[in-house]
Amino acid sequence: MLDVVEGYYASQVVLELYRSDVFKLLAEGVEARDIARRLEYDENAFLSILEYLRKTTDLVVRPQGGSYALNSKYEIHDRFGFFIDKFLGAYGQPLARLNESLRSPTLGRALVDEVCLARAFSKLEKPFGKVIVGLIRESGAKSLLDLGCGPGTILRELASGDPSFRGWGVDASAAMCETASSLVDAAGLGRRIRIVRSDVLNLHAHLEGHERRRVEALHARSLMNEFFRNGTREAVLLLNTIKRLFTGRPLFVVDYYGKLDRPRDFPRRYRHTLLHDLAQVVSAQGIPPANLRGWAELYRDAGCDVVHAYEGESEGIQWFIHHVQL
Repeated sequence: MLDVVEGYYASQVVLELYRSDVFKLLAEGVEARDIARRLEYDENAFLSILEYLRKTTDLVVRPQGGSYALNSKYEIHDRFGFFIDKFLGAYGQPLARLNESLRSPTLGRALVDEVCLARAFSKLEKPFGKVIVGLIRESGAKSLLDLGCGPGTILRELASGDPSFRGWGVDASAAMCETASSLVDAAGLGRRIRIVRSDVLNLHAHLEGHERRRVEALHARSLMNEFFRNGTREAVLLLNTIKRLFTGRPLFVVDYYGKLDRPRDFPRRYRHTLLHDLAQVVSAQGIPPANLRGWAELYRDAGCDVVHAYEGESEGIQWFIHHVQL
């Protein structure tokens, strides 16, 4: 039980210090006492909190006789901010207000901080990023519809390497669309990439017929896993909807194998997966199939074929790329 209490205390402290840029200031070498004065913190309490983090985590270090500092292994680690923004900032409220989440028809979906989630993914180099870009290029596709495009990373990568490339990004999150549009414009790619805010089940209303006909391939990363609250029924409906609009074209699904609802225990290295699965559950997304067989059955139920499957593991998550023919 001490581990449980310690974890809760640490998460509250870390989230607030991260939001106040304390870790950034420590990484820049600013003295802890100066940080306290700058933020108008009680100095003694602030120093005690830093000492608590030093004793219970590896985030903060203090060489003998020296000053508090952020552990150097986190200074330029993009996943440091990603984990805090995603799991504590974006998905923290559905868990903090669990009684409310469990009583809502949509669970804690409305409590997810979409702005924080967009910020998390905007700074993340995605697993399989280079691989999926290579596979899409090898397919010969000169245009791509990115379903659940997030910050538009794949579209920007493909467009920057091919002046003839044309892309469309679709995301239901206003915050994600704003982030993607800003990054696309900053890269000077606004004329060849269009970001559209839309639910993927309502694509026909937001993507004109002449645009849909120009799409040669589709990409969906971390989108399919949102449709498993009620088994595979909603995921099959999604695939059927996409297939009606883009029959015969390749769909590259990048996602992960779930673990939480499986009857046996899993190695400790999959704790990242269990965290993600729990966030999926409380935000009404559900847990995706645990292996290729489960996903292949889903594709077959939707009348689609698996052409190739590529699998790998990164930081406690079993990721995959499925090349599916619609």
